[in-house]
Amino acid sequence: MGIRMSGLSSGMDTEAVVGALMSAQSLKKTKLEQAKTKLEWKKTKWSDLNKKMVSFYNKWATKMQLPSTFLGKTASVSDPTKAKVSATSTAVNGNYTMEVSNIATAEYITGAKINSTSVKDKLTDVDSSLLNKEITITNGDTTSKFTVDENTTIEDFVNKLKDAGLNANFDTNQQRFFISGKDTGAKNVFTISSSSLTQSEIDGKQALKTAVGYDAMSSENK
Repeated sequence: MGIRMSGLSSGMDTEAVVGALMSAQSLKKTKLEQAKTKLEWKKTKWSDLNKKMVSFYNKWATKMQLPSTFLGKTASVSDPTKAKVSATSTAVNGNYTMEVSNIATAEYITGAKINSTSVKDKLTDVDSSLLNKEITITNGDTTSKFTVDENTTIEDFVNKLKDAGLNANFDTNQQRFFISGKDTGAKNVFTISSSSLTQSEIDGKQALKTAVGYDAMSSENK
């Protein structure tokens, strides 16, 4: 077992002296670590500031050197659902009024009244000359065809029109066809025609045109 002599011979408490010296060294180390931490914080802050300065320069400062930045103009419209406007740097200052005179609508046909009160009636009962005739429906760039037989009904005809991409309906109360395109524009014009007829069948062809209102269409749409 060791024998500790704490200053008994020299009269000095060497253990306390050593402890004090160690405490002083530990304090110096703590201060150095704290100083290091502060420097790291400063480095991070300066790095963040540098990034913000670079971003400001690239995004805003360079633009402020261009004359177009100060000459730019903006335009607005009271109802953005009706029109969209923009302005260049050379636009004249002022207020303008725009009036909408016409809104584009899809092409449509309202047929003439025919002698039928049910969609189950057969097309050949409306016009017997349509039997075995090929009906061509052109809707924009799409063309479809079908042949009228003795069982083809008005409902079948309406469904063929729908299959061709048109809105179609036969009103049994008004006894008329109502046909329209789903989109506006010249590219969405549609036509309905039958296969070539002999001279004796001209009246039958005219009957089909009348039934779907073809004669009411403008020359541009025929």
